[in-house]
Amino acid sequence: GKVERVGIGIRVMPEWRVAQFRLRGVLIEELYEGGAAAQAGLRPTLQIGVKEVLLGDLIIGVDQVPVKSAIDLYRAFDQLQPGTEVKIKIIREGKEEIVPMRLQVIQ
Repeated sequence: GKVERVGIGIRVMPEWRVAQFRLRGVLIEELYEGGAAAQAGLRPTLQIGVKEVLLGDLIIGVDQVPVKSAIDLYRAFDQLQPGTEVKIKIIREGKEEIVPMRLQVIQ
């Protein structure tokens, strides 16, 4: 049968760029419209002018599982079914927050 991938509707920043910002985790580069992350109010990274970037939310955990890279994130999601509520742990403006959302089938 067809394998359904689950996710939250984000495009992630490439890891070399995240490393340039001296961060560990999954930095949200873009939100897909109507995706779980967008509906939950997560913030994408915004390019301001030529050199300046306003960093989006940095995902550092899913439920109790620490997330240091995109691979960690996908592994955590792959254990779960669409519609499962997860608690996404993020860092926003230096503070940890927990944002609940439901996983969805992604293309």
